[in-house]
Amino acid sequence: MKKRKILLAWIALELTALPVAAHIFNQVDFSKPQKPTVAEIFSDTGSKTFMAHSTAPFAITAKGSAGLINISVSHNGLINGNPYGENAQLPGKSFKCAQMTSDAPVNIYQSHRKTQIKRGPILTQAVRIDVTYDPEMTPEFEFISVETAQNIARAPSCDENIIPYKLVKSESR
Repeated sequence: MKKRKILLAWIALELTALPVAAHIFNQVDFSKPQKPTVAEIFSDTGSKTFMAHSTAPFAITAKGSAGLINISVSHNGLINGNPYGENAQLPGKSFKCAQMTSDAPVNIYQSHRKTQIKRGPILTQAVRIDVTYDPEMTPEFEFISVETAQNIARAPSCDENIIPYKLVKSESR
């Protein structure tokens, strides 16, 4: 009989603790920060290369110049002899051409999913992002969460009759 009372008291205590635990879960934000990890690995006049790792969708913004910007994303290959992207996926389109009409900040690329698909070293979960633009331009790029990008206008895509900068550059040689 004593064991039964102890068991019933224990169950009653557990049942009263559930609403308290539910309240704590509603009040505390247990999520990880949703900011991508990015490293600029190459920079030259008219181009920049980044390695990006993200556990959530992200966006790339640009400001400071007007003109065409091409974004190319790859999820596997070698960088300085080291493989990248073995545990990654394309976060969105593999190519995007954006047209900046002013020097105000605009969203030039928005992913739909995270880069990471499996656990492993961060380089194996990263994608390579190559950005090319007119050498006369001096854009500043920032990688931010999709939630932060909601208040930033999206840059229009390049028109079909506009040849992206990289193609113009290679044809003129």
